Amino acid sequence: MVLRHFLTVNYAYCQCRCRDFRRSAPAGFDVFLLDWGEKQSEGRLTISDYVQRIEQAVELIDNFTKTEKISLYGYSWGGTLSLIYCALHNNRIKNLILQSANLDFDKDYTIIAEWMRNFPIGKFKDEYKEMFGHFIDLAFLMRNPVLRSTDRIKYALDMKEYEPFQFIQNLVKIGAWITNTPDIPGQLFEQFAIDLYQKNQLIKNQLSIQKKGKVNGLKETTRVNLKEITVPILNIVGTNDDLVAPSSSKPISDSVSSKDKKTIEFPSGHIELCISHDAHQNLWPEVVNWLLSK
Repeated sequence: MVLRHFLTVNYAYCQCRCRDFRRSAPAGFDVFLLDWGEKQSEGRLTISDYVQRIEQAVELIDNFTKTEKISLYGYSWGGTLSLIYCALHNNRIKNLILQSANLDFDKDYTIIAEWMRNFPIGKFKDEYKEMFGHFIDLAFLMRNPVLRSTDRIKYALDMKEYEPFQFIQNLVKIGAWITNTPDIPGQLFEQFAIDLYQKNQLIKNQLSIQKKGKVNGLKETTRVNLKEITVPILNIVGTNDDLVAPSSSKPISDSVSSKDKKTIEFPSGHIELCISHDAHQNLWPEVVNWLLSK
């Protein structure tokens, strides 16, 4: 079987610390995860820096696997960063898979998006330099304190593993996951808040990114043009997502030049897309079949 490799960029990913999960799935995929890493102390890191770290991870995987192209999968903000990366490095990617990824921020009607559009980011960054992870966790809770306080139980029940020990284990893992958001560098958070949520620059092809020049290797400023994306693209949208509105994600297919593009709308929320029993039974086999067909 020909090995297939793909890099997954998580919701809260950072540092080019590419972990190799050598547990290939039955379909034959080698999965590499790029996540936030340890606590960020460099408040000056920008979207450009994070996109560059995706490029570093892609090069690392290419050297390790001796393959020319890999599939790139991005979840939530990681999906937005993956879109930006693919627009700048389309020739490095075989397939692009996005899950709950923001694009048209004007159409994101969630409470989080509304707060981001009105957040006094300049004053906050001047005072604290970075956005604290526990502040974001608190914001997720304050969307609806009564309902959201029972999330970990709801998600564990959605997994439909009712054996007591397994259920408690899932409960603990989910609790650790959804309340452990890492700190986000101030400039990165400011760019997401102002350039994306407030000015909606990405879908307008107005977002400026610094990247290495092809000739001298020096950094140069370039506009992110989504029409440069021509690779096969799979867009996974949770129709009940209250962290990234479906209306923000669905325009992705109309904003790229890819001829091979598919959108899966699944009746699920943001977290349930990842861990629920229904998603694993009905969504992910479809995603795997799509990848196997490429």
